[in-house]
Amino acid sequence: MFDIGSVIDESYDTKEQCKGAMENSVEIVIEKLLHVTKDIIPKSADLRETITFAQRNRSISSERAKH
Repeated sequence: MFDIGSVIDESYDTKEQCKGAMENSVEIVIEKLLHVTKDIIPKSADLRETITFAQRNRSISSERAKH
């Protein structure tokens, strides 16, 4: 059976090195997630505006067609 604890113990000289490596990995993942989120938020806001304008224009067009 695979024991991750033994792999970690063999890969790092001290638990502090292991802890530091894990913290660095977590920081990198968080930074990447923040970067992706930062890119997604404006795109979703633009999409929301586009949908809102399209619905508004459709509403105006249907009102004009009634008169």
